[in-house]
Amino acid sequence: MKEHHNINFNLFCQRKGFSLENWIKNNHESTFEDLRKQLLNIKVIPPSLEDFNSIKEKYKVVEEKPETIEEKPEKAKVVKKTTRRRRKAKKDESWFSHRIFLDKTIWLWKAYRKQKSRSNRE
Repeated sequence: MKEHHNINFNLFCQRKGFSLENWIKNNHESTFEDLRKQLLNIKVIPPSLEDFNSIKEKYKVVEEKPETIEEKPEKAKVVKKTTRRRRKAKKDESWFSHRIFLDKTIWLWKAYRKQKSRSNRE
C-alpha cells in the first residue's frame, strides 16, 4: 500500500482524539508493529519508532512505582439514603388563568376599536 495517500499521525490525533499515551496504557503487551498495522489499516502514517519507545519507557517507569507503594485500606463509606422532595400542591388557579384570558381579550378589543376609529377619521 502506498503510504503517501495516508494522513499524518498528528492530524489524526487532533481530529479523532487519539492519544498514543492512552493507547500504550491500555495495551501493555502491544508492540510498535501492532500499532503500525492498526494505523496503516485505517490509512494513517504511524509515528516514529523513537516516539513510541520514549512514551513506552515513561509508562514502564510509572507502572513500576505503584508496586513499591503500600496500599492503605479504604474506610467504609456510609451510604446515605436519598430523599425525594415532595411536589408542591397545585392550587386552583383556574380563576387566575380565566382572568388573564379576559384581560387579553379586553386589551385586544380596545386595540381593535382604536385602530377602527383611526381608519374612520382618515
